[in-house]
Amino acid sequence: MALQRANAAEAIHTEAAAEDVLDAPAPAAEAPKTAVANTTSAPPTVVSVQGDVATKMAAAGFSGLHIDWTSFPTIVLDQGVFGTSDGNSLDISSFTARLLQSRKRYVYRTNVANDDDTELAYTYDPSEMDNPDSELSQKIAKWGEDGIEFSVKEYIEAVATVEDDECPLNGQMVLLQIPPTSTGRFSGYVTANTMTKGKLPSEYLTRFFKGEKVTKAKKPFHPWAFEYAG
Repeated sequence: MALQRANAAEAIHTEAAAEDVLDAPAPAAEAPKTAVANTTSAPPTVVSVQGDVATKMAAAGFSGLHIDWTSFPTIVLDQGVFGTSDGNSLDISSFTARLLQSRKRYVYRTNVANDDDTELAYTYDPSEMDNPDSELSQKIAKWGEDGIEFSVKEYIEAVATVEDDECPLNGQMVLLQIPPTSTGRFSGYVTANTMTKGKLPSEYLTRFFKGEKVTKAKKPFHPWAFEYAG
């Protein structure tokens, strides 16, 4: 995959020491399992059409479907404001949605003085680092040859359907980009509901809102917050 240059300062926002919001860039021709890119390259596929869904769709004559980050709107919490990853504010302080699934996304980011030169590599499978033929492994090796250090952050991407009349995305399937500063809160929330209520996340509604501002950090921020909504 060819690399493109862009203004990384405009493409990455930070909360504390982590990159919490990754803007959605221009679509690529293909969204592979591992995407190696700079800050304007498209993330890889985030949800797959498989299992019962794939069987039903195939039976109805729909095959060859390719689901990637362009398939659904991505909701981010940027500087305490909910919006879409393409920069549009939702003009809401909270919203209610039904969680369907989630998985980790690993973001490798070069540590360079000039943000304009920042490059990113994405993957859902960090074991690809052990495969010398993988695009991720080759890119990391190239950074090493160039003497460039990098850091790794773990995001959670959750798929959900919005069920909130006040939200402009009501009734739509969306992706929720949960940053490193909020993944622990998210994990604790869904785990507690399963243990105490005996319900999986898809069996109840969740209210998403901005949490209390964290000030004891390099850069103060509002984390994602979650509340059981029945």
